[in-house]
Amino acid sequence: MKINLQTLIFTIFLTANSNNFAQNITLVKDINPSGSGYPNSLSVINNKLYFGANDGVNGSEWWTSDGTTAGTNLFIDVNPGSTYSGSSGFTLYNGNIYFSANYSTFGTELWVSDETITGTYMLKDIFPGSASNSSFPSSFTEYNGLLYFTANENVFNKELWVTDGTEAGTTIFKRFNLSNSSNVSNLVVYNGFLFFTANDGTGNAFWKTDGTDLGTVKISNIVPNEYVKYNSLLYFRANDGINGSELWVTDGTPTGTQMAFDLNSGSASSAPTNMTVYNGLMYFRANNETNNFELWTSDGTLAGTSKLKEINPNASSDPSRFKVYNNLLYFSANDGTTGAELWVTDGTSNGTTIVEDLNIGISSSFPDQLTVFDNKLFFRANDGFSLPELYVLSNTLHVTDNKFVISSAYPNPVNDIFNINANKIIKQMIVYNLSGQTIYSINFNNRNISFSTKELKPGTYIAKILSEHGAKNIKIVKI
Repeated sequence: MKINLQTLIFTIFLTANSNNFAQNITLVKDINPSGSGYPNSLSVINNKLYFGANDGVNGSEWWTSDGTTAGTNLFIDVNPGSTYSGSSGFTLYNGNIYFSANYSTFGTELWVSDETITGTYMLKDIFPGSASNSSFPSSFTEYNGLLYFTANENVFNKELWVTDGTEAGTTIFKRFNLSNSSNVSNLVVYNGFLFFTANDGTGNAFWKTDGTDLGTVKISNIVPNEYVKYNSLLYFRANDGINGSELWVTDGTPTGTQMAFDLNSGSASSAPTNMTVYNGLMYFRANNETNNFELWTSDGTLAGTSKLKEINPNASSDPSRFKVYNNLLYFSANDGTTGAELWVTDGTSNGTTIVEDLNIGISSSFPDQLTVFDNKLFFRANDGFSLPELYVLSNTLHVTDNKFVISSAYPNPVNDIFNINANKIIKQMIVYNLSGQTIYSINFNNRNISFSTKELKPGTYIAKILSEHGAKNIKIVKI
């Protein structure tokens, strides 16, 4: 994608599996017209999309969406009024939804819901006292018919907890560190055990449990992060203090826990993250050069591990937030020209490309919270017009000629006449300021349009260009 002061050229073309796909990114709903809705903790439960969001009136609360504007609404105001509940971590267990939420009297504690207002309540005040005392339950993981999670029972003591869905059955599982916090984290179920990181007072280490006290044992003194199950083994990132942060693998035993390979040789770290299995291989972000994090792929062996594409030749593209959708792998990356935007790969270098420059130019839309629901990809992003809000991408097979493409938009910055050329007939253009106010709207019926900007004050504006085949946003700088 090339951007200069004279011409803004948009070329969005994706080839995958020998078929052309239209990439249609749209704003689901401007949840907070006066600020950011900041959707978070996107979770698909019982064929519904649940998430936390702030509409600017009720604070950060529990929302739901069916993928349409009309069907995206506040679901339950856990902490009524303008105060926030910060509802997050929505997890289905035994037919109910368990989550973390803040209520004015109790702080952030463990809640449960049967998806009705009357059936939504705090299950247990784990850290009792004033509202400033919060247990901050998180990392909900079902194992052996129970729901495990981490929580603080006092200001400093973060431990492993378990619940059977009742208040009486919500108890601490084990205190690994009697004098301080065990900082339990990174829960994952693998090969019949629950694996996690914990500190027993001698330092953080790799642990597993079968749900009993005697069956809770330390595997090694390394500290694993970001597990991924691949080829009947468990891979993770860890630093042994000698080889730096590299990719490790375990079969769940001390002797079967070892470094998979040293991608960045010596004490330097490749720091692999975002490990995701796609089409029989592992994909991840890694660095085998100084400050150069790019997209890598591996079959679990050093010989079968290579950089898929140098997305940003001059710096780190920092690929992250991978999500498999529609037989493709989507992620966030920065090519140095378009900022951090939504990218996609079919597993080949040529098939690794930007989906759309949602926040036009070097500015970033920072797509994250990628979640598949109703055969669509939902995510949070900032298009430069609205602050972080909920977006959706839907792929449909199409004939290439049916795709709406703006081939040029110039000059930019502009003093008077601005020109837009497209492959389809432009029906309307709406110009907004950065506060979201409509400045003016003009109807057209042509592929190539020109209009005067003399009435615009110097500054930055967003022009939404609409056709019968979709819509595009253009950032216009008036001088």
